[in-house]
Amino acid sequence: MKGGVTVNYYSLSIQNYGSASAIGLDVGLLIDIADNVTWGFAAMNVNAPRIGSAKEKLPQVLSTGLVYCPIKGGTISASVIKDVHFPVELHIGVEYGVLDVIALRAGTTSDPSTLNAGIGIEYSLAKLDYAFTSHTELGITHQFSLSLNFGDL
Repeated sequence: MKGGVTVNYYSLSIQNYGSASAIGLDVGLLIDIADNVTWGFAAMNVNAPRIGSAKEKLPQVLSTGLVYCPIKGGTISASVIKDVHFPVELHIGVEYGVLDVIALRAGTTSDPSTLNAGIGIEYSLAKLDYAFTSHTELGITHQFSLSLNFGDL
């Protein structure tokens, strides 16, 4: 079993209107329920943070899901996500690792309905991820991330 807590500092600044900030707390839990099946739970902004003079509530999101690893380097995942202000979403995805440094990914979500695909490259302490999402109303969105891992703390 693994668990964690994240402290988020949210900051909003709009020219000629001022700025505001808030602190949000996230919690998560992972449990191996079989040799190749893991269950997870996460709660975002459990402290119900508000931001600005209007005390706007920041999103509170609960999620739970399962990851199944049927073969070495391959995963199938499914999760249910609930923002307290929006309908329940179902997310399903697959990932396959190639050559221990490349991960190919594909998935779909409900409400809104999207199709997603991506690739991740991890070498030494650097990880580069690219994904695109095809949304029925918004079209295609591209996402990039670069992460550096300096080891376990």
